[in-house]
Amino acid sequence: MKFTLTTFVALVAASLVQASPIPATSAAAPPNGITTLLTPTQESEWEVGSLQSVNWTWIRDPSDIDYVADHRAAIWLNKNGEIDYDHLLAGPFSKYYAPESYGTQSLTVPNVPTGRYTISLVGITLTESPEFCIFQPGEHC
Repeated sequence: MKFTLTTFVALVAASLVQASPIPATSAAAPPNGITTLLTPTQESEWEVGSLQSVNWTWIRDPSDIDYVADHRAAIWLNKNGEIDYDHLLAGPFSKYYAPESYGTQSLTVPNVPTGRYTISLVGITLTESPEFCIFQPGEHC
């Protein structure tokens, strides 16, 4: 089953609002900031079945003084600009937001055909990687 990124983010946001123990009027709001994926890069080549790491940085908007530092996140595989709902790579896991933070999450590369893919780190923000290669053992990108 495949969803566009926009549809998926809307569904995740709706589920987070319904599941949130924090009332919508609470001053404890999600942090505002910028998430940057450090890996994978467009030069990355991941072999099916291998253990890989997704790494990111997050910088909080200094004007956001009321925020909750701990949120749930997930990493999804994307193909042709769509999240592949059948391939949740990691999560949900806790994503800690200090004013400036670095995150990493290990995952096993799923059994997919050799090709160009992206990943999405979905949490408070939606951050998509550049396209990179996933390849079957014995094949090349």
